[in-house]
Amino acid sequence: MIPQTKTLWLALMAFATMLTGSLQAQQHLSAHDVDSIVAPYLKIQHALTQDDIEQTHQAAKDYLNALQATEGEGNPALRQPAESIAAAQDLAAARQPFATLSHTVAQLVKEVGVSDDQSLYVAHCPMAFSGKGADWVQADQKIANPYFGRKMLHCGAVQEQIAGEGKGKTQGNSMHGHDMDGHHMNHDAMHGSADHAGHMAMSEGGCDGSCCGAKM
Repeated sequence: MIPQTKTLWLALMAFATMLTGSLQAQQHLSAHDVDSIVAPYLKIQHALTQDDIEQTHQAAKDYLNALQATEGEGNPALRQPAESIAAAQDLAAARQPFATLSHTVAQLVKEVGVSDDQSLYVAHCPMAFSGKGADWVQADQKIANPYFGRKMLHCGAVQEQIAGEGKGKTQGNSMHGHDMDGHHMNHDAMHGSADHAGHMAMSEGGCDGSCCGAKM
């Protein structure tokens, strides 16, 4: 087998194994398990919005402890990103695996649910990771961006409600925020909308306009 082909094959097999393990672990998780996982996940999200690496580490450790008490401990998709966050040397290194963890947590909430009426939303920042974009889960509709932190705390848009009353409702561009400093930014450029129906909501904090070309 050609080395490059063999490497690709092994990578695909590893991904398939992780995906299978993820699905199997989710089948054994209860809504109460999801509650215990989501709570420390939200602490990680909050710590990143505050640019606090120490609190990010502690929240990741709390998450891993909570995960250990559930059937999800053996799920690498739930465990490995949190381990990377707990060991991250800086905020940038923590934010990369947080994006991966966020995707898995969002899927877990959608597939298993939570045990109470807590509202959870998937939000999206189109500029995270040099314009590649990334999602996260948060507990309310006010954007708190974990990828840019205090620099652009309110940059992003709520995409979907995945738990609580109104679950399954797609928000689209109806809820969004962006840090501004007395000026409006082009909505089409920010969110890829083909139609600009109005200005984005003003938020607290400042922005000198450089965020449009910001790099992580």
